[in-house]
Amino acid sequence: MEERQTKIYLDETFGNKFSKAFISLNSFCKSVTSTEVNSIKNRFNQGVPDEVWIPSLGKENAVVITQDNQIYLRDDQRRLYKDSGLNIIFFEKNKKINHCNLVQTLTKKWDKIIELSQNEEHFAYKYSFSKKRFTKLD
Repeated sequence: MEERQTKIYLDETFGNKFSKAFISLNSFCKSVTSTEVNSIKNRFNQGVPDEVWIPSLGKENAVVITQDNQIYLRDDQRRLYKDSGLNIIFFEKNKKINHCNLVQTLTKKWDKIIELSQNEEHFAYKYSFSKKRFTKLD
């Protein structure tokens, strides 16, 4: 199967410095994978409502990585990302996990994220730091 280009967006819950650092890290790997990494803030502007970016990125078959669990917990938000076809991965918020740990975890799990984006469509997963694994969401 031919690898398709994957567009991955980090949302504002990771913070601007984190997003910039991870986008820079990904640029070193561009020759190995056809993955484009950006932030929702760079693409749309800070504070853009979920109702704007979710349908737009769903049309692109993009993957969004977020710590905003409200998108999953609220019925209207969950319906919005499902109906738009958005691929989304929730990283649980954990006060014991600092930005350095988050970068390390995201880097370690990057191949799995790429694999999911290449082999599945319209998915939602949650990553648990305590269980150290992804769980598929309904």
